[in-house]
Amino acid sequence: MMIQDSCPGKLAQSNKIFPVDLYSTQWYLALSKSGQMFLVVRYIGEFVRYDGEVVYEGDTLTDDASEPLVCPYKTVDFHVFKYCFCEKKWIEVESLGDYAMFLGGSQSMMVSTKEHAELKGNVIYFTDDYWDRMDEDYCYGGHDMGIYNMENGCIDPVLECQEQRIVPPPFWITVPHDDHRL
Repeated sequence: MMIQDSCPGKLAQSNKIFPVDLYSTQWYLALSKSGQMFLVVRYIGEFVRYDGEVVYEGDTLTDDASEPLVCPYKTVDFHVFKYCFCEKKWIEVESLGDYAMFLGGSQSMMVSTKEHAELKGNVIYFTDDYWDRMDEDYCYGGHDMGIYNMENGCIDPVLECQEQRIVPPPFWITVPHDDHRL
């Protein structure tokens, strides 16, 4: 298989950084206008406290409360790779340059910020598509949307308020099938 045979070292070591008992992953493929293929791995903390620390579910219990603290899942990082067709291997990408990437349940795609000046370059716009955890609690589902800055690794949430749950979470607007390769 193409992905396993050329797996980048960072991706191979990700289980040490993001252990599977604390994190889950979402994988996406996106194409650029020039036909380059990108693989994006999104790391989601299963239980993330208000201070950003990813904890075990049992750590959400406190001595002062009979109910566990609500610590919903949250995206904490991304790894981006580009497939080199000549070398037949994945290469880590540190910058998207003048492109923005959109990730979500309906489609993942690259968009030129030169052609769409209203978008930021070198960022990943993502929507909540963690279907396995969507309906667990009133605070879950539709809340994990944001903009990931490739330069500094920061995530700015799209929604600050979790009081009102959005069901279903929004999908990005997609273009007709013939025009999807921007």
